[in-house]
Amino acid sequence: MEIIRKKNFYVLLCCVAFFLCNFDSTLVAAKEMVFDVVALMEIKSRLVDPYGVLESWDEAVPDPCTWNMITCSTDYQVIALEAPDRGLSGTLSPYIGNLTYIQSVHLQSNNLSGNIPSSIGALSNLRTLELSNNKFSGQIPSSISHLESLQYLMLNNNSLSGEIPDSLANLTHLTLLDLSFNNLSGDVPKFPAKVYNWNMVTCSDGVVVSLVAPNQNLFGTLAPFIGNLTNLKLVLLQNNNISGHIPSELGKLTKLQTLDLSKNYFSGQIPSSLSNLKSIQFLRLNNNSLSGTIPPSLANMTQLTFLDLSFNNLSGPFPELPTTTFKDLSIVLPSKDVLHRNHGVLSMMQTIQKQAFLKLKMKEMEFRKEKFAMCCVFLFCLWTSACGLLLPNKGNNEVQALIGMKNSLVDPLGVLESWDEDAVDVCSWSLVTCSSDGLVVHLKAASQNLSGTLAPTIGNLTNLQLLLLQNNNISGHIPSELGKLPKLQTLDLSSNFFYGQIPSSLSHLESLHYLRLNNNSLSGAIPPSLANMTQLSFLDLSFNNLSGPFPGLPTTTFNIVGNPYICSNGADKKVGCDVMDLGALPSSSSSSIAILNLPEGILYGVQRLINRSNYTDQRLIALLLAEEWKDIYVLLCCMAFFYLWNCDSAAVAPNGVGYEVIALMGIKNQLDDPHGVLDNWDNSSPDPCSWNMITCSSDGLVVVLGAPSQNLSGTLSPTIGDLFNLQAVLLQNNNISGDIPPEIGTLSKLQTIDLSNNKFSGQIPSSLSHLKSLQYLRLNNNSLSGEIPDSLVNLTQLTYL
Repeated sequence: MEIIRKKNFYVLLCCVAFFLCNFDSTLVAAKEMVFDVVALMEIKSRLVDPYGVLESWDEAVPDPCTWNMITCSTDYQVIALEAPDRGLSGTLSPYIGNLTYIQSVHLQSNNLSGNIPSSIGALSNLRTLELSNNKFSGQIPSSISHLESLQYLMLNNNSLSGEIPDSLANLTHLTLLDLSFNNLSGDVPKFPAKVYNWNMVTCSDGVVVSLVAPNQNLFGTLAPFIGNLTNLKLVLLQNNNISGHIPSELGKLTKLQTLDLSKNYFSGQIPSSLSNLKSIQFLRLNNNSLSGTIPPSLANMTQLTFLDLSFNNLSGPFPELPTTTFKDLSIVLPSKDVLHRNHGVLSMMQTIQKQAFLKLKMKEMEFRKEKFAMCCVFLFCLWTSACGLLLPNKGNNEVQALIGMKNSLVDPLGVLESWDEDAVDVCSWSLVTCSSDGLVVHLKAASQNLSGTLAPTIGNLTNLQLLLLQNNNISGHIPSELGKLPKLQTLDLSSNFFYGQIPSSLSHLESLHYLRLNNNSLSGAIPPSLANMTQLSFLDLSFNNLSGPFPGLPTTTFNIVGNPYICSNGADKKVGCDVMDLGALPSSSSSSIAILNLPEGILYGVQRLINRSNYTDQRLIALLLAEEWKDIYVLLCCMAFFYLWNCDSAAVAPNGVGYEVIALMGIKNQLDDPHGVLDNWDNSSPDPCSWNMITCSSDGLVVVLGAPSQNLSGTLSPTIGDLFNLQAVLLQNNNISGDIPPEIGTLSKLQTIDLSNNKFSGQIPSSLSHLKSLQYLRLNNNSLSGEIPDSLVNLTQLTYL
């Protein structure tokens, strides 16, 4: 009996112990949950949350595992706080240091400011800290070095200053570190991170492997200390203002594969030490002021596949290269003081291809035979004009044409200052783009506040393919000499003050695809000869003073809104077109969308009707300016009949609108897309609703363009203004540069614009004030300048700016 009592006693003790253990763990869990709630509520109290994403953070609901943006472990411990790109502003509370079990903090792409709290150093379990693309300032807390579990640390694109703490080298588990685009100074510690990055510098396994700073307007000289970066593989410093000698210490960089110092002001000789670069594959020293001879020792650079020494002051013979080693070498040679002492430039591409404009395969031969072959090639170029750069007249013609244009324009911002007769290389001039053979093919000077007139000398730019002069203050007549540009594909002179008639010579532009002359003061009739422009796919003549009949055009999309006298003789404002002349319509082989001159409400309805279809046989021309309701009803009946007559079931389906396809292709063509996210944006696939990054309404109209964080660069095309139904533009966290196109101001349905964290420059367009439906506008983290337009106060629906 005594034994039984003892046995029961032990069982009781075990039960009590089990209860106490569980009771204690419950108390501990509850205590930790309370700490997490207090810490998170303090964090919330320091933040501004315009979209209410933290509304579920409520002390009345004391289980943070049910809150938005919070992830918990199976033990109900907060292990992740993830609220990227939520529009949050304010500061980060030091109470974050009380989330002792947290493993991941993602607060990137917000507007958080102030110092990074040093209490973060208490989070011993933290593996990922992502605070990039905010406005944090002050120093990097040295306490971060206590985060022994940290693997990913991203503090880039903030305003951090001071030195990088040496103690960060103690982060032995760190695999990725990004401190780029801050204001940091001092020495860089040797990090254990496999990959890390700060302004213009990339490292791997703790050593610097690339220095990339093109187009940064850098001045001064290149220090010899660059020779101490012995692990460098890539140096890109092109398009800056660096001067002085090229340091011979570059020859110590035996791992260097790419060196581009082009378009600077380097002088002196090419260092012979460059021949020590046994791994170099790509070498560009063109467009500098280098002189002397080309070092013969360059023949030792056996891995070299591309060499450009053009546009310098080099002299003497080109060194002999062994053909077995350099069989795939492409060379751009200088010829100043070699063939044309003053102005000639020989561009000779030596590659193994049988078909190219000038390709020379170097065979094994004696040096005298090589010289003979090079002379033959040069004379052939002179004879056939295969190398446009060899002909001084060609270069001079383009220089004279551009200088003539400059002299006729008023340039208050100085954007044409580099257009100088003494600088005969027009390819180095601002706003000018050249082809690979040095001919001017693009002239892009949109939104540059230019005034004056457009000089007739523009007709001498016979290789021009693209001319963008929209959104300036240029006046006078459109020069008829534009008709001499047979290769021109895009002409945009919209939103200027041009007057007079549309030159009939434009009909000679047989390659023209895209023509915008809208928003000027043009008058007279539309030349019937424009119907000869068989390649034309987009024409906008809206908001001028044009009159007379509208010719049958082969365009896919045209716009003639805002010309009250079209289809009349111009003498009587009340005379309109009330008869459909089917003989003057576009032929059945073409497809057109006419945007009509009707009262605004009717116009919208008619345009929606037209936009719903993808015409294969258009037999409609504009019936304009109906001033009596009966005329409008007749028009609408005709429109409905036309719609039912032309549209089969496939056409009625919401498969996109022609002008939207053209607008989106215009956007794609001005963007660089390294990840191919826009690959399925294709003219041959005319349904934009099936394209990546596009959202359409139920009736097949593009309402959202959303491509954030896609690493896109280039510029934003003015054709975005043709997406009339757009409600949201989300292009944040890319590398898009240039001006914000003022055409965005025409998107009357737009509710959201987010262009933050890009590289946009110039002024904020005052046209944004026309966006009466706009609620959300983010332009932060760019390089915008000038004053904030007063007219933005007219955005009465705006809730976030």
